[in-house]
Amino acid sequence: MFQIILLCTVLGNILARPLSNNRQVAASLTEAPDTVVTDEQVGAWVEVIKTMRDTSLSKEKRAEKISQLLAGNWNAPPEYVKNLVEASDYEWRLVNNASSKVKEVYNKSYDLKSDPKLYKMDPDKRIAEGEKLLNSLSEAEKKELAEIREKSVKKVAELRRQG
Repeated sequence: MFQIILLCTVLGNILARPLSNNRQVAASLTEAPDTVVTDEQVGAWVEVIKTMRDTSLSKEKRAEKISQLLAGNWNAPPEYVKNLVEASDYEWRLVNNASSKVKEVYNKSYDLKSDPKLYKMDPDKRIAEGEKLLNSLSEAEKKELAEIREKSVKKVAELRRQG
């Protein structure tokens, strides 16, 4: 169960099923885990988000650091964390090949997720932030975003089957 919760929250953009409802898509752009409630947990969570994107570290170093960050509040098997990093890297490769506007929205989404203030916001305010991001995209860009999400979901499913 923990693994599902962790994947859903860390990689909300990856795991969120392609949804037709813009409000649900907007919510996934600023998704926050329900289990992050204390300031210590918020701090650890923000560090996990930042570490996922820190390409100055090798995959192994990022997985090691994430495991350490999760150890105090949540426990995740090493193989699971390794797959988490792999899925995140895959998502960012897709994003880096996307149009500039889609890239910008993904970056802003993760900037929000790496800001401790997000986790103290009312859920409706978080969704409103996601809606602002989503509404900045054209219909073609929203479709591109959905395609990235679909490919990412497939990658996560593949990684889960492998281990």
